[in-house]
Amino acid sequence: MSVISSSNLTSAIYSALSGVNAAQQEMSVKSDNISNTKTVGYTKKTAERTNNIFGGVNITKISRSVDNFLIKDMRNQTADLGMVNALKDVYQRLQNNLGKPGGSGDLSVQVNNLAASMESFAASPENGMLKNQVINDAVILSNRVNDLAGTIQNLRAYADSKIDETVKSINTLTTQIDSLNNKIVVAEANGQDITRLEDQRDQAVTELSTKIGINVHLRANNTLLVQTKASQTLVDGGVNLITYTPQNVVGAATVYPAGFNPILLNGLSDLTTTVQDGALKGWIDARDSDMPAVAAEIENFATSLRDAVNKIHNQGTAFPPQNTLTGTTLLPSGGATTLSMTGSVRIATVDAAGKFVTSTDINLAGVVPATVSGLITAINTNPALAGSVTASLIGTAPNQTLQLVSNTAGNGIAVNSYDSVPASTSQVQIGGAGPSRSFSFAFGLNDFFTGTDTAAVVGDFSASMQVRSDLAANPNRLSHGSLSLNTPFGPLPLPTTPNTAVTSGDRAIAQSLANVFGQPTSFGGAGNLPNVIQTFSGYAGTIFANQGYRANLLNDQSEQKSDVLTNLNTQIGSVSGVNLDEEMAQLTIVQNAYNAAAQALKTSDQMFDQLLSIMG
Repeated sequence: MSVISSSNLTSAIYSALSGVNAAQQEMSVKSDNISNTKTVGYTKKTAERTNNIFGGVNITKISRSVDNFLIKDMRNQTADLGMVNALKDVYQRLQNNLGKPGGSGDLSVQVNNLAASMESFAASPENGMLKNQVINDAVILSNRVNDLAGTIQNLRAYADSKIDETVKSINTLTTQIDSLNNKIVVAEANGQDITRLEDQRDQAVTELSTKIGINVHLRANNTLLVQTKASQTLVDGGVNLITYTPQNVVGAATVYPAGFNPILLNGLSDLTTTVQDGALKGWIDARDSDMPAVAAEIENFATSLRDAVNKIHNQGTAFPPQNTLTGTTLLPSGGATTLSMTGSVRIATVDAAGKFVTSTDINLAGVVPATVSGLITAINTNPALAGSVTASLIGTAPNQTLQLVSNTAGNGIAVNSYDSVPASTSQVQIGGAGPSRSFSFAFGLNDFFTGTDTAAVVGDFSASMQVRSDLAANPNRLSHGSLSLNTPFGPLPLPTTPNTAVTSGDRAIAQSLANVFGQPTSFGGAGNLPNVIQTFSGYAGTIFANQGYRANLLNDQSEQKSDVLTNLNTQIGSVSGVNLDEEMAQLTIVQNAYNAAAQALKTSDQMFDQLLSIMG
């Protein structure tokens, strides 16, 4: 017969009690899992049992079911998606402004409208209504170019504001992660369950990865080191905050680093060019790369159209010619600006009937000194003009331009740069740089389109492009014919026959203007477009199509990355997520274990009472 000692009963009671306590904790964990089946960011918890050396069991740790490799991949994909979605947002806004192909906002449609009105004008250059239509369509086209240029800068300003917003979100999240790091250290030191805190920290880290690409490392003390992909520390025993001040006004000249402020980490390191993905990267790219590329394409269109139309318009004159020709080309050193000149130019005054009053040809290569002042002197002292023309500089340095004025109010002034005579065509290069152009075109004496065009700024001309103000106000100043080269010239008196300078029915220049729109033009590479030879309508259509392609590509990338992320989250869920059926089944097992341990405890307690009664 075996003897039951008090020590054996004590050991049995201890074992049963530990079993009850362990089962209670396990039921609590299982119940927690079940109640958080659909809680975002919650990971399945497991109570880890350890056999006690003196019998019984203990719950030594509550652990999470996580796959760190899948989580790392998920965060990388999240960062990529954040970047794509930021760019997608900007391009969608751009598409909303561009409108549908063939719609009222389609630049190629407006180009075709101007081309059609130019063609009609060329057929009847004396028709005032057709002149008005040309100017009206040109104003609509230039206004649309301005609108597009403004839209692009507005989108850059929008992206800049989103950079500021994203930086603030990053600081909020990194501060939260640092706080959770500290709470986890304290809780773990006090033997408390830290899994909920770890879940919260993981959620914050995942949210952070949508804003900026990060690398995460687990320290030995269970805190997280969070760095950018360029190894710049955001969280590590403290927070390195990011500071950024957005611009209130963004224009074509506002570029990084001269125009936009740096994105500073801890007030020292500039992150602007080192951010690799996440929404912050998308906003930076939209502001500094993507939208400037679109601006460059619009600028290329606008400046090419300006030059092509102005070149022809400067070859002609209105009927009757206007009294004053004011240049648009800025002369960097005023009268001292050097000129490289060859060929000849004919300058004449013409009466209201289109007859010569005075006329002379100037051999440009013979102008000494070869400066703007030298040219002005050569014109003003030419005996054939007999003081009927005054050449001068107007404006204030360095914004001076050349002006030619007919000194008789009823007479106009006309210029023929010998563009139609190859051997005598004038060629003028201003200031020893830039292109060589025929006389009137070089100085912009009879431009059609005007606007600010700073060499170092991409997009300022398209933002300011307009029909020359006096031409827009008076369409009768539209060039359609040219100053005759057939009439002799020289000192007064001029021969009485032939003495026709310009005629109302001369349509040669008008037709050349119309031809500009139908002829293929060589466009240099700009933005995301390569060197191409297209019509202006075709190039405008290509710009719109390119943006549509980019927007669709970003939509596709967003969908693809979202699908990849969904699959990754499914895989993570299979590891970390709670399976309700499984947890319910396990809860039943734990409840049975609890009941068995409780019964064992009850039985042991009864036996211990009987033992005490016997011994008593």
